[in-house]
Amino acid sequence: MGDPRMRIHHRDVLPSSIDQVKRRSSHFFIAAAIFAVFVEIFSLGRAVRGVPAEAFDFRQLYAAGYIVRSGRGASLYNLEFQKQIEDRVVSQHEGALPFNHLAFEAGLFAPLATTRFDLAYKLMMVANVATLIACYFIMRDRFGPLREFWRFLPEAIFLSFLPFAVTIFQGQDSILLALIFAISATVHERDEFLSGIVLAAGLFKFQFVLPVAVLFFFWKRRRFVNGFAMGAAVVLLISLAIAGPALVEEYPRSLVSMSTGLTESGQQIYGIRPQDMTNIRGFVSAIASSHFAVVATLVMVSGAVLVWAVRQRASFALASAAAVAISIHCLQHDLSILVVPAVLTLSTKSIGQDKRLLAAGALIVPSIVYGFGIPLWADLAASVLILAANARMNHQARDFAVA
Repeated sequence: MGDPRMRIHHRDVLPSSIDQVKRRSSHFFIAAAIFAVFVEIFSLGRAVRGVPAEAFDFRQLYAAGYIVRSGRGASLYNLEFQKQIEDRVVSQHEGALPFNHLAFEAGLFAPLATTRFDLAYKLMMVANVATLIACYFIMRDRFGPLREFWRFLPEAIFLSFLPFAVTIFQGQDSILLALIFAISATVHERDEFLSGIVLAAGLFKFQFVLPVAVLFFFWKRRRFVNGFAMGAAVVLLISLAIAGPALVEEYPRSLVSMSTGLTESGQQIYGIRPQDMTNIRGFVSAIASSHFAVVATLVMVSGAVLVWAVRQRASFALASAAAVAISIHCLQHDLSILVVPAVLTLSTKSIGQDKRLLAAGALIVPSIVYGFGIPLWADLAASVLILAANARMNHQARDFAVA
């Protein structure tokens, strides 16, 4: 039992120790946010000055919308036709930015393709900002524990997370995917079936969505998996209606040519550098000496991460972070979805201070990587930190259950 006086003394000291830790944490969060905002402003300024909007990723989304609007959906995955459309309706540009998403997403950009490219690009920026605001409000119920460390921590996260800025000036769709993840995570607490349906709406970037569904399948969360299957069926039917047989014939072939079958000439054609990817594939591509070594190592490492994740407690945050790490294609703007598992982890009331700092550190990784000129594959650390925080929480929960 111990000396009662010692227990009283411990109880008296503990609150002040907690307050001291919170003050130190708030200083870390403030300094990290200031640094991230500085990097964000610098990167945006350099991008706007040095690169014309026609070279941004929105080029492919705009051209895909134009193809669908003009009734040529069957040619959506024809690279030569895409190149012709991009050069005609956007501008002449070396190479082509291929549309490599499911066809249903192209229908979302068809209305924007009714305007000039420069106006459509500005409208896309506005839409991305509005989507980011929606994502903030969807997750606002999770902000209570975050504000205990710094009153403006939630706002700092959404204003300073570099992938959001990259998505906005690239005209990309990663913030839309982050919103889908946020809605799915929020709904998941009360209706797993609906959560699965919502997540299926993100299949335009299936490399992040499918691993989550696979993990929930192995975790035997049948309602989630059934909802996902229903949503996926709807998405596939819409895509098939838009692209026709090309969805089955040309789309898989184009995906292989941009992933496991990517050659050096293909890197030039598609503008894809695997070593710049912010996931396991990027890391492996940077250190492996041959294409075979890259594929073999990627399969083994990604498989090991997936097996490890299956052995963990079912968690939307862990599944999301693991999906980013093992995805076959992930660029810096794609890290936008990490805000969801990071906030979910940070807002867990029982989380210890060390685990909270791991999750918070994940959000500053992209700014550190970009700000110090570190190779982009190092952004993999963001996913790893969130996975580490969740793994330690799971270990703590098991220890508590045993005790």
